[in-house]
Amino acid sequence: MKSTGALKFMFVTIAAIILSGCQEKFTTEVPSGLNEKIEFILKEDAIYLQTASIRVKHNGSEDTQWVYMQTEDLTTDADQLISDRVKVESELTDQVVSHKGMNISINLKNLKAKQTYRLIVKAIDPKTGKLYGKVADFVFKTRRDPDVWEENANWSVSRKNERTQGIAEGSSEVIEFENFECVSSYEESYMVLTLSKDDYNNYKKDEHHQDKIRTIFEDYHADMSSLDNFEEYILKGNAVWKEQRLRSGDYVTYMIGVDKDGELSGLYKKADISIAQEAPTEGYNKWLGWWEISFSNGSAPWNVYIDDLDANMWYLSIGWEPEAISEQVYNMGLKLYFDKSTDKIYFISQEVATAADGTCINYYGTFPYGTYQTVLDIHNIRLAEAKLTDLSGTQAKISALGTTLAGVGDVTFTYSLFYISHSSSSIAASGSIPPYPWTMKKIATPTK
Repeated sequence: MKSTGALKFMFVTIAAIILSGCQEKFTTEVPSGLNEKIEFILKEDAIYLQTASIRVKHNGSEDTQWVYMQTEDLTTDADQLISDRVKVESELTDQVVSHKGMNISINLKNLKAKQTYRLIVKAIDPKTGKLYGKVADFVFKTRRDPDVWEENANWSVSRKNERTQGIAEGSSEVIEFENFECVSSYEESYMVLTLSKDDYNNYKKDEHHQDKIRTIFEDYHADMSSLDNFEEYILKGNAVWKEQRLRSGDYVTYMIGVDKDGELSGLYKKADISIAQEAPTEGYNKWLGWWEISFSNGSAPWNVYIDDLDANMWYLSIGWEPEAISEQVYNMGLKLYFDKSTDKIYFISQEVATAADGTCINYYGTFPYGTYQTVLDIHNIRLAEAKLTDLSGTQAKISALGTTLAGVGDVTFTYSLFYISHSSSSIAASGSIPPYPWTMKKIATPTK
């Protein structure tokens, strides 16, 4: 088969085309008859910033010849466009490049990024130059440059004022959710990320990045894409994104574009979100003040103070573990979680403080494993619950909770404690801590 080489004619919209399959001039080697009902199927093989590979299939014979054109014209009739193309090429060069192949990919190069094109294909009689059969018309869009970060005008995101209740992922706990309404008239998918303003401001510009948002997005994408259920976090079109209830304060919420392969696309939408504190419920207020913590083993009681932190959600408390090896730990603020649906308080494993040298003080639970008490160094685990035991709100009981650990099974926490982690070692900051249950007796109302 003889190749004509490069085309002598191109529309202005076609900078260069690499042809795969057969390329030849009109010859006398023609099929015995033309299939006027021949149909072509065009589909995407791969589309990038400036190149595209489009597969061409048809139901004709192996000898069937066909022509194609690429154009940015999205409105003119396809038959008219390809007829005009063949006519002009024939007049200018006295030949028309045609192709053979029942299932081949044609490669288009030097395209514009983020541009919509049409690929038009039709069968041709190489003897007469007559186009015949049904024209195929395929519209595609090249990708945008992911190194160019820009806001997508077709997206918007906002927080709904109403919170909803639901089951926490991986547990049976009922929790509150924030609801973010995402609006999209664009075909590309996206993820949602909400950062506190403090966390956002703490992000520094990377030496290779012109803007911190790239570092934020890449960090978030790395975390999410490592999950087995990553695809569940990718949204498309209009959607409501649910996120566990956030503390009151100022936030930044992003819609972050991802392509069909789950990679960052460089598109995003930003919204500034402000969440006001709720008015405290009667149940929330009952826990405020000084409490005496007593133990069944006869250990000396602790006096702790529970203060407001975020109404109907969090308290800040001090006075736990007076026998701690460090006075700083004794005075360290421990956050207690309030469930307004039950009026219970929950002791949550958490990072309490971090020093400049990297030393961390955490609050963890212990459980029996073999003959030892083992520290579970995982954050955001419910270790114990406190429940009021009288209507006046002056008596309460702290009871152990449990969790399920891979390779271990169900465990129940014995007690909870402050734990200091240095660069090379970790140690309990506490003296002797009595096991649950603990009892609580209110000894004073709030001082403010």
